[in-house]
Amino acid sequence: MLKISDSHSIWAHNYHKYRLTVLRDIFISKLQVKKDTSILDIGCGTCLFREFLSPEECPNITAFDIDPAISDTHTITYLIDNAQKPSIKGQFDIIFAGEVIEHLPSPDDAFNAWDKLLKPRGKMVITTPNGLYPDQFEQHISLMSIPKMKKLFKKYDYDIIEIIGNNFFIPFFDSMIKPLWRYEKFINKIYDIKFKLPGKRGILARNIIYIVQKNN
Repeated sequence: MLKISDSHSIWAHNYHKYRLTVLRDIFISKLQVKKDTSILDIGCGTCLFREFLSPEECPNITAFDIDPAISDTHTITYLIDNAQKPSIKGQFDIIFAGEVIEHLPSPDDAFNAWDKLLKPRGKMVITTPNGLYPDQFEQHISLMSIPKMKKLFKKYDYDIIEIIGNNFFIPFFDSMIKPLWRYEKFINKIYDIKFKLPGKRGILARNIIYIVQKNN
């Protein structure tokens, strides 16, 4: 039986599990990372790579945040840096920015800085809420719709490999299913369906994953 006290926590619990599954598929199956693949995790927080890659398969990862929650359970290099204007040097095979760009005052300037950290033909994975829909978090100061993100990628000469939508937008969904909270397995299944439903139809999703490749 669920012991989570509020609807947002129930959503967050299920979404986190789903997100880890999707990210593992992206990095293992789609991007086929290897031990020598260099990855930069921008705005890492606790660093999601710890949760969907084992220490044995964990590639060469550098992760930074303003105040990262550092863990010694993986071979990850943690640094203190600013996602808006990073001072880190070097170039990486893959850049990951998970739920970061919507927090920054100037997404364009940030992307310009990130672009300089990516090797030619390197890939970038960005996850962010869909700016088409209303948002409940005041920290999200730069919500980006799909057209805005596409415009940003075009400006910096990136090809879109794939856009993955998740978390189908249904107003008041959590309130509607509140009477069913006690049925844990059923609730988990309902959320799993809700998260998967948008698929490639990103416009119907609350959250978007962009996989793009640099052209130069």
